[in-house]
Amino acid sequence: MNIAHLKYAVEVEKTASITKAAENLFMGQPNLSRGIKELEETLGVKIFKRTSKGIVPTPQGEEFLGYAKSILAQIEEMESLYKPEKNNKLKFSISVPRASYIADAFSKFVREADMSKEIEFSFKETNAMRAIRNVVQENYGLAIVRYQTIFESFFTNMLRDKGMKSENIWEFEYQLLISKNDPLSQKDVVDIEDLSGYIRYLFGPTANLRKISEEINHVKLYIQLQHKRYGDAFSCTIDVDEDLLNYFIPKLMLQTLVENSIQHNAIYERPVEVSLFLTKEVMDNETWLYCCVSDTGKGFSDAVMDAILHDREIYRDGRRHIGLSNLKERLKLIYGNDATFQLSNMADNYGAIVEVRIKLSRIKSPNEP
Repeated sequence: MNIAHLKYAVEVEKTASITKAAENLFMGQPNLSRGIKELEETLGVKIFKRTSKGIVPTPQGEEFLGYAKSILAQIEEMESLYKPEKNNKLKFSISVPRASYIADAFSKFVREADMSKEIEFSFKETNAMRAIRNVVQENYGLAIVRYQTIFESFFTNMLRDKGMKSENIWEFEYQLLISKNDPLSQKDVVDIEDLSGYIRYLFGPTANLRKISEEINHVKLYIQLQHKRYGDAFSCTIDVDEDLLNYFIPKLMLQTLVENSIQHNAIYERPVEVSLFLTKEVMDNETWLYCCVSDTGKGFSDAVMDAILHDREIYRDGRRHIGLSNLKERLKLIYGNDATFQLSNMADNYGAIVEVRIKLSRIKSPNEP
Protein backbone atom coordinates (compact mmCIF):
# COMPACT_ATOMS: atom_id res chain seq x y z
CA MET A 1 0.00 0.00 0.00
CA ASN A 2 1.29 3.46 -0.94
CA ILE A 3 0.07 7.04 -1.26
CA ALA A 4 -1.20 6.37 -4.78
CA HIS A 5 -3.50 3.65 -3.45
CA LEU A 6 -4.97 6.12 -0.95
CA LYS A 7 -5.60 8.65 -3.74
CA TYR A 8 -7.25 5.94 -5.85
CA ALA A 9 -9.70 5.01 -3.09
CA VAL A 10 -10.58 8.61 -2.22
CA GLU A 11 -11.27 9.47 -5.87
CA VAL A 12 -13.48 6.38 -6.36
CA GLU A 13 -15.55 7.39 -3.32
CA LYS A 14 -15.81 10.96 -4.59
CA THR A 15 -17.10 9.97 -8.05
CA ALA A 16 -18.93 6.72 -7.11
CA SER A 17 -17.56 5.35 -10.38
CA ILE A 18 -14.40 3.51 -11.44
CA THR A 19 -14.69 4.99 -14.94
CA LYS A 20 -14.99 8.61 -13.80
CA ALA A 21 -12.30 8.17 -11.16
CA ALA A 22 -9.90 6.76 -13.78
CA GLU A 23 -10.57 9.77 -16.04
CA ASN A 24 -9.91 12.22 -13.19
CA LEU A 25 -6.69 10.39 -12.29
CA PHE A 26 -5.58 10.24 -15.95
CA MET A 27 -5.17 6.48 -15.91
CA GLY A 28 -6.78 3.44 -17.48
CA GLN A 29 -9.84 1.87 -15.87
CA PRO A 30 -8.26 -1.62 -15.67
CA ASN A 31 -5.23 -0.21 -13.86
CA LEU A 32 -7.44 1.60 -11.35
CA SER A 33 -9.56 -1.51 -10.75
CA ARG A 34 -6.37 -3.51 -10.23
CA GLY A 35 -5.06 -0.90 -7.78
CA ILE A 36 -8.27 -0.98 -5.71
CA LYS A 37 -8.19 -4.78 -5.69
CA GLU A 38 -4.56 -4.79 -4.51
CA LEU A 39 -5.44 -2.33 -1.75
CA GLU A 40 -8.37 -4.47 -0.57
CA GLU A 41 -6.19 -7.59 -0.58
CA THR A 42 -3.50 -5.80 1.43
CA LEU A 43 -6.00 -4.60 4.02
CA GLY A 44 -7.99 -7.83 4.04
CA VAL A 45 -11.32 -5.97 3.83
CA LYS A 46 -13.77 -4.96 1.13
CA ILE A 47 -13.64 -1.17 0.69
CA PHE A 48 -16.38 -0.68 -1.92
CA LYS A 49 -19.59 -2.34 -3.03
CA ARG A 50 -21.79 -1.81 -6.08
CA THR A 51 -25.34 -0.44 -5.59
CA SER A 52 -28.07 1.05 -7.74
CA LYS A 53 -26.51 4.48 -7.10
CA GLY A 54 -23.01 3.43 -8.11
CA ILE A 55 -19.99 2.34 -6.11
CA VAL A 56 -20.25 3.17 -2.41
CA PRO A 57 -18.01 2.41 0.58
CA THR A 58 -18.71 -0.50 2.91
CA PRO A 59 -18.80 0.29 6.67
CA GLN A 60 -15.16 -0.83 6.92
CA GLY A 61 -14.41 1.14 3.77
CA GLU A 62 -15.83 4.34 5.29
CA GLU A 63 -13.54 3.90 8.28
CA PHE A 64 -10.51 3.35 6.03
CA LEU A 65 -11.37 6.34 3.82
CA GLY A 66 -11.53 8.58 6.89
CA TYR A 67 -7.94 7.65 7.71
CA ALA A 68 -6.89 7.93 4.05
CA LYS A 69 -8.25 11.47 3.71
CA SER A 70 -6.60 12.51 6.95
CA ILE A 71 -3.23 11.13 5.80
CA LEU A 72 -3.48 12.81 2.39
CA ALA A 73 -4.44 16.11 4.01
CA GLN A 74 -1.42 15.92 6.31
CA ILE A 75 0.86 15.13 3.36
CA GLU A 76 -0.55 18.11 1.44
CA GLU A 77 -0.06 20.36 4.45
CA MET A 78 3.50 19.14 4.95
CA GLU A 79 4.35 19.72 1.27
CA SER A 80 2.92 23.23 1.40
CA LEU A 81 5.28 24.12 4.27
CA TYR A 82 8.35 23.52 2.13
CA LYS A 83 7.24 24.96 -1.19
CA PRO A 84 9.45 27.81 -2.43
CA GLU A 85 6.59 30.29 -2.10
CA LYS A 86 4.31 29.56 0.81
CA ASN A 87 0.65 30.12 0.00
CA ASN A 88 -0.81 32.68 2.40
CA LYS A 89 -4.40 32.08 1.30
CA LEU A 90 -6.88 31.93 4.19
CA LYS A 91 -9.54 29.24 4.13
CA PHE A 92 -12.97 29.25 5.77
CA SER A 93 -15.22 26.21 5.37
CA ILE A 94 -18.57 25.43 6.97
CA SER A 95 -21.16 22.68 6.48
CA VAL A 96 -24.75 23.59 7.40
CA PRO A 97 -28.42 22.53 7.14
CA ARG A 98 -30.53 24.14 4.42
CA ALA A 99 -32.01 27.33 5.85
CA SER A 100 -32.37 30.87 4.52
CA TYR A 101 -31.34 32.44 7.83
CA ILE A 102 -28.01 30.57 7.77
CA ALA A 103 -27.38 31.47 4.11
CA ASP A 104 -28.15 35.13 4.85
CA ALA A 105 -25.79 35.12 7.85
CA PHE A 106 -23.01 33.57 5.76
CA SER A 107 -23.54 36.15 2.99
CA LYS A 108 -23.25 38.95 5.54
CA PHE A 109 -20.09 37.35 6.97
CA VAL A 110 -18.49 37.22 3.50
CA ARG A 111 -19.43 40.84 2.74
CA GLU A 112 -17.79 42.00 5.96
CA ALA A 113 -14.61 39.94 5.48
CA ASP A 114 -11.29 41.69 4.86
CA MET A 115 -11.02 41.38 1.08
CA SER A 116 -7.51 42.79 1.08
CA LYS A 117 -6.49 39.24 1.97
CA GLU A 118 -6.85 36.22 -0.27
CA ILE A 119 -9.65 34.12 1.26
CA GLU A 120 -11.20 30.90 0.02
CA PHE A 121 -14.78 30.35 1.28
CA SER A 122 -16.49 26.94 1.24
CA PHE A 123 -20.21 26.71 2.10
CA LYS A 124 -21.95 23.32 1.86
CA GLU A 125 -25.62 22.64 2.62
CA THR A 126 -26.36 19.11 3.81
CA ASN A 127 -27.96 17.11 6.64
CA ALA A 128 -26.75 16.86 10.24
CA MET A 129 -24.87 13.56 9.89
CA ARG A 130 -22.99 14.63 6.79
CA ALA A 131 -22.17 18.01 8.33
CA ILE A 132 -20.41 16.19 11.16
CA ARG A 133 -18.75 13.81 8.71
CA ASN A 134 -17.47 16.77 6.66
CA VAL A 135 -15.64 18.12 9.72
CA VAL A 136 -14.22 14.73 10.70
CA GLN A 137 -13.28 13.42 7.25
CA GLU A 138 -13.35 16.30 4.75
CA ASN A 139 -11.37 18.87 6.79
CA TYR A 140 -14.21 21.38 7.10
CA GLY A 141 -13.50 23.89 9.83
CA LEU A 142 -17.04 24.30 11.18
CA ALA A 143 -20.48 22.72 11.05
CA ILE A 144 -23.94 23.78 12.15
CA VAL A 145 -26.06 20.84 13.29
CA ARG A 146 -29.82 21.23 13.66
CA TYR A 147 -31.87 18.57 15.44
CA GLN A 148 -34.99 17.99 17.49
CA THR A 149 -34.56 18.03 21.25
CA ILE A 150 -35.39 14.32 21.44
CA PHE A 151 -32.06 13.66 19.65
CA GLU A 152 -29.97 15.94 21.85
CA SER A 153 -28.31 13.14 23.83
CA PHE A 154 -27.54 11.24 20.61
CA PHE A 155 -25.71 14.18 19.04
CA THR A 156 -24.04 15.23 22.30
CA ASN A 157 -22.59 11.74 22.75
CA MET A 158 -21.57 11.48 19.10
CA LEU A 159 -19.70 14.79 19.13
CA ARG A 160 -17.95 13.86 22.37
CA ASP A 161 -16.92 10.43 21.03
CA LYS A 162 -15.46 12.06 17.92
CA GLY A 163 -13.49 14.55 20.01
CA MET A 164 -15.42 17.54 18.67
CA LYS A 165 -16.31 20.72 20.54
CA SER A 166 -19.83 22.17 20.26
CA GLU A 167 -21.75 25.21 21.41
CA ASN A 168 -25.51 25.74 21.53
CA ILE A 169 -26.26 28.84 19.43
CA TRP A 170 -30.05 28.85 19.08
CA GLU A 171 -33.22 27.08 20.16
CA PHE A 172 -36.43 27.71 18.22
CA GLU A 173 -39.88 26.42 17.34
CA TYR A 174 -41.42 26.26 13.88
CA GLN A 175 -43.83 29.05 12.94
CA LEU A 176 -46.78 28.79 10.54
CA LEU A 177 -47.36 31.78 8.23
CA ILE A 178 -50.81 31.98 6.63
CA SER A 179 -53.13 34.60 5.23
CA LYS A 180 -55.52 36.25 7.67
CA ASN A 181 -58.30 35.14 5.33
CA ASP A 182 -57.33 31.48 5.59
CA PRO A 183 -59.73 29.32 7.66
CA LEU A 184 -56.81 28.12 9.79
CA SER A 185 -56.25 31.68 11.02
CA GLN A 186 -59.43 31.30 13.08
CA LYS A 187 -58.04 28.36 15.06
CA ASP A 188 -56.24 28.79 18.38
CA VAL A 189 -54.18 25.64 17.80
CA VAL A 190 -53.10 24.24 14.41
CA ASP A 191 -52.01 20.58 14.30
CA ILE A 192 -50.02 18.70 11.68
CA GLU A 193 -53.27 17.05 10.58
CA ASP A 194 -54.71 20.48 9.76
CA LEU A 195 -51.91 21.04 7.26
CA SER A 196 -52.31 17.77 5.39
CA GLY A 197 -55.17 19.11 3.32
CA TYR A 198 -52.88 21.76 1.89
CA ILE A 199 -51.25 19.20 -0.31
CA ARG A 200 -53.87 19.80 -3.00
CA TYR A 201 -52.54 17.00 -5.09
CA LEU A 202 -54.42 14.51 -2.95
CA PHE A 203 -57.74 16.04 -3.95
CA GLY A 204 -57.11 16.34 -7.67
CA PRO A 205 -58.73 14.23 -10.43
CA THR A 206 -59.32 10.60 -9.56
CA ALA A 207 -57.25 9.13 -12.39
CA ASN A 208 -54.98 6.35 -11.15
CA LEU A 209 -51.88 7.41 -13.10
CA ARG A 210 -49.73 10.50 -12.81
CA LYS A 211 -46.67 11.91 -14.54
CA ILE A 212 -43.47 11.12 -12.69
CA SER A 213 -42.75 14.87 -12.57
CA GLU A 214 -46.03 15.41 -10.66
CA GLU A 215 -45.29 12.49 -8.35
CA ILE A 216 -41.84 13.93 -7.56
CA ASN A 217 -43.30 17.34 -6.75
CA HIS A 218 -45.83 15.70 -4.46
CA VAL A 219 -43.12 13.72 -2.68
CA LYS A 220 -41.17 16.94 -2.09
CA LEU A 221 -44.24 18.54 -0.50
CA TYR A 222 -44.77 15.44 1.64
CA ILE A 223 -41.13 15.55 2.80
CA GLN A 224 -41.47 19.22 3.76
CA LEU A 225 -44.52 18.39 5.86
CA GLN A 226 -42.75 15.51 7.60
CA HIS A 227 -39.75 17.71 8.39
CA LYS A 228 -42.13 19.99 10.28
CA ARG A 229 -43.16 16.97 12.31
CA TYR A 230 -39.85 15.17 12.77
CA GLY A 231 -37.26 17.91 12.20
CA ASP A 232 -33.86 16.52 11.22
CA ALA A 233 -34.73 12.97 12.26
CA PHE A 234 -34.38 12.07 8.58
CA SER A 235 -33.03 13.44 5.31
CA CYS A 236 -34.11 12.51 1.79
CA THR A 237 -32.27 12.72 -1.53
CA ILE A 238 -34.05 12.38 -4.89
CA ASP A 239 -32.24 11.34 -8.06
CA VAL A 240 -34.35 11.00 -11.22
CA ASP A 241 -33.36 10.68 -14.87
CA GLU A 242 -34.83 13.77 -16.55
CA ASP A 243 -36.05 11.85 -19.60
CA LEU A 244 -38.41 9.88 -17.33
CA LEU A 245 -40.34 12.89 -16.04
CA ASN A 246 -43.13 12.66 -18.63
CA TYR A 247 -43.81 8.94 -18.13
CA PHE A 248 -46.85 7.84 -16.10
CA ILE A 249 -46.87 5.71 -12.95
CA PRO A 250 -49.54 4.78 -10.38
CA LYS A 251 -50.67 7.75 -8.30
CA LEU A 252 -48.90 8.07 -4.92
CA MET A 253 -46.55 5.17 -5.70
CA LEU A 254 -43.46 7.20 -4.83
CA GLN A 255 -44.96 8.71 -1.69
CA THR A 256 -45.92 5.24 -0.43
CA LEU A 257 -42.31 4.10 -0.76
CA VAL A 258 -40.79 7.20 0.82
CA GLU A 259 -43.46 7.30 3.55
CA ASN A 260 -42.64 3.74 4.56
CA SER A 261 -38.99 4.65 5.17
CA ILE A 262 -39.80 7.84 7.06
CA GLN A 263 -42.67 6.61 9.23
CA HIS A 264 -40.91 3.45 10.40
CA ASN A 265 -37.59 5.15 11.12
CA ALA A 266 -38.35 8.76 12.16
CA ILE A 267 -37.83 7.95 15.84
CA TYR A 268 -34.95 5.54 15.22
CA GLU A 269 -31.88 5.71 17.46
CA ARG A 270 -30.08 7.90 14.93
CA PRO A 271 -31.11 10.22 12.06
CA VAL A 272 -32.00 8.23 8.94
CA GLU A 273 -30.99 8.93 5.34
CA VAL A 274 -33.65 8.07 2.73
CA SER A 275 -32.84 7.85 -0.98
CA LEU A 276 -35.26 7.83 -3.93
CA PHE A 277 -33.69 6.78 -7.24
CA LEU A 278 -35.38 6.40 -10.67
CA THR A 279 -33.64 5.42 -13.88
CA LYS A 280 -33.94 3.16 -16.93
CA GLU A 281 -32.70 -0.41 -16.86
CA VAL A 282 -32.32 -2.97 -19.65
CA MET A 283 -33.18 -6.59 -18.83
CA ASP A 284 -33.78 -9.41 -21.30
CA ASN A 285 -33.72 -6.95 -24.21
CA GLU A 286 -36.54 -4.92 -22.58
CA THR A 287 -36.23 -1.42 -21.15
CA TRP A 288 -37.71 -1.03 -17.67
CA LEU A 289 -38.34 1.81 -15.27
CA TYR A 290 -36.25 1.06 -12.19
CA CYS A 291 -37.36 2.71 -8.95
CA CYS A 292 -35.42 2.15 -5.73
CA VAL A 293 -36.08 3.62 -2.28
CA SER A 294 -33.49 2.79 0.37
CA ASP A 295 -32.83 4.00 3.89
CA THR A 296 -30.27 3.63 6.66
CA GLY A 297 -32.82 2.65 9.30
CA LYS A 298 -33.53 -0.60 11.06
CA GLY A 299 -34.47 -2.60 7.93
CA PHE A 300 -37.31 -5.06 7.36
CA SER A 301 -37.91 -7.85 9.81
CA ASP A 302 -38.15 -11.37 8.42
CA ALA A 303 -41.83 -11.45 9.45
CA VAL A 304 -42.68 -8.32 7.46
CA MET A 305 -40.86 -9.46 4.32
CA ASP A 306 -42.50 -12.89 4.54
CA ALA A 307 -45.97 -11.36 5.04
CA ILE A 308 -45.65 -9.03 2.02
CA LEU A 309 -44.16 -11.80 -0.11
CA HIS A 310 -47.11 -14.09 0.64
CA ASP A 311 -49.78 -11.34 0.61
CA ARG A 312 -50.61 -11.60 4.31
CA GLU A 313 -51.80 -8.74 6.50
CA ILE A 314 -49.24 -7.02 8.74
CA TYR A 315 -50.06 -6.00 12.30
CA ARG A 316 -47.62 -4.08 14.48
CA ASP A 317 -48.25 -2.12 17.68
CA GLY A 318 -51.89 -3.10 17.45
CA ARG A 319 -52.29 -1.45 14.04
CA ARG A 320 -52.72 -2.83 10.54
CA HIS A 321 -50.04 -1.72 8.05
CA ILE A 322 -51.11 -1.86 4.41
CA GLY A 323 -48.99 0.67 2.47
CA LEU A 324 -46.46 -1.60 0.74
CA SER A 325 -48.90 -4.51 0.48
CA ASN A 326 -51.44 -2.31 -1.29
CA LEU A 327 -48.81 -0.95 -3.67
CA LYS A 328 -47.66 -4.45 -4.55
CA GLU A 329 -51.28 -5.45 -5.26
CA ARG A 330 -51.91 -2.32 -7.37
CA LEU A 331 -48.85 -3.00 -9.50
CA LYS A 332 -49.98 -6.58 -10.05
CA LEU A 333 -53.53 -5.55 -11.02
CA ILE A 334 -52.38 -2.80 -13.43
CA TYR A 335 -49.33 -4.37 -15.04
CA GLY A 336 -49.44 -8.10 -14.33
CA ASN A 337 -46.08 -9.68 -15.11
CA ASP A 338 -44.81 -6.41 -16.59
CA ALA A 339 -43.99 -5.12 -13.09
CA THR A 340 -41.94 -6.52 -10.21
CA PHE A 341 -41.82 -5.61 -6.51
CA GLN A 342 -38.91 -6.63 -4.26
CA LEU A 343 -37.93 -6.06 -0.64
CA SER A 344 -34.49 -6.58 0.88
CA ASN A 345 -32.10 -5.31 3.53
CA MET A 346 -28.64 -3.89 2.99
CA ALA A 347 -25.58 -5.77 4.15
CA ASP A 348 -25.33 -6.19 7.92
CA ASN A 349 -28.99 -5.09 8.28
CA TYR A 350 -27.89 -1.51 7.66
CA GLY A 351 -31.24 -0.46 6.17
CA ALA A 352 -34.21 -1.35 3.96
CA ILE A 353 -34.46 -1.44 0.17
CA VAL A 354 -37.65 -1.48 -1.93
CA GLU A 355 -37.23 -1.99 -5.68
CA VAL A 356 -40.01 -1.56 -8.26
CA ARG A 357 -39.58 -2.32 -11.95
CA ILE A 358 -42.16 -1.58 -14.66
CA LYS A 359 -41.73 -2.17 -18.39
CA LEU A 360 -41.24 1.23 -19.99
CA SER A 361 -43.61 0.38 -22.82
CA ARG A 362 -46.45 0.17 -20.28
CA ILE A 363 -46.08 3.67 -18.82
CA LYS A 364 -45.90 5.92 -21.89
CA SER A 365 -49.61 6.74 -21.86
CA PRO A 366 -51.87 8.21 -19.16
CA ASN A 367 -54.45 5.57 -20.03
CA GLU A 368 -54.43 2.54 -17.78
CA PRO A 369 -53.22 -0.64 -19.52
